[in-house]
Amino acid sequence: WFDVGLVKDTTSTVQNFLLPSNSGGIEERIDHETVTLPPDAELGMKKLELQPGTAYKFRVAGVNSCGRGLWSEVSAFKTCLPGFPGAPSAIKISKSPEGAHLSWEPPQSTAGEITEYSVYLAVKGTSAQ
Repeated sequence: WFDVGLVKDTTSTVQNFLLPSNSGGIEERIDHETVTLPPDAELGMKKLELQPGTAYKFRVAGVNSCGRGLWSEVSAFKTCLPGFPGAPSAIKISKSPEGAHLSWEPPQSTAGEITEYSVYLAVKGTSAQ
């Protein structure tokens, strides 16, 4: 099990996890279970991004002034494979002295950072394929 971080709310978007850079974890016995705790951040932690199309398991525990509580049940999850972004929406066209002014809303599903948009034009009376 690897550290994702401490979260103050009941939701979290996980994009990476922390891996001990020297694998020098500390074994600790908690609730009849031996777990390896990662070394302190000062000793060096390596941040690894979640990889596309990879299966992961998550578990969550509450923490209060007495310490960490019991772990939740394990939940399995598989990240999405990269893909194309969805279609832009709310396209608006207005006339201007220079030609046509276009604006739109970005796709709801971007599948990563959108680096540019392709804009095409069809001329009335010609074959648009």
